[in-house]
Amino acid sequence: MALIKLNSNSYTSGSAFLPTGSVLQVVSSGEATIATINSTSYVLAISLSITPTSASNKIFIKLNGQYQQDDANGATTQTQLTRTVGGVETTIFDQSTGRDISDGAAFNTPNFAKLDEPNTTAEVTYKIYGKAGANSSSDWRVRPHTMLNAFEIKG
Repeated sequence: MALIKLNSNSYTSGSAFLPTGSVLQVVSSGEATIATINSTSYVLAISLSITPTSASNKIFIKLNGQYQQDDANGATTQTQLTRTVGGVETTIFDQSTGRDISDGAAFNTPNFAKLDEPNTTAEVTYKIYGKAGANSSSDWRVRPHTMLNAFEIKG
């Protein structure tokens, strides 16, 4: 017995008949390049671009991975997520994401998820930046297997 029966009147191409919340496309940055950031100003760590198919759709952003912090006992690091549309970069969040431990390295896992509403069909670029907080002797080191992913969600 068939679970779904389609006829010529019930389906057209595209996403018109998909329910709200359906994933329409997925874009991945691929693995980040291993890097050491020891600046007190933000430095780009990883980015990706996605073009929504409708302005009413949302973009679910997911960062998975790890970074290592070292060299400054008790110092904090910062991570920032931005969105760029039409040359205008907007900060989505900017937060402290770790603190170094005494006489050793801290491995931080800033895994986060954010449901963004860019309200556009133009290309959207998401960027992750890292910095060493107020102490440039601390390092924000991007580790292997860190990836940024974007999922277009039907609105």
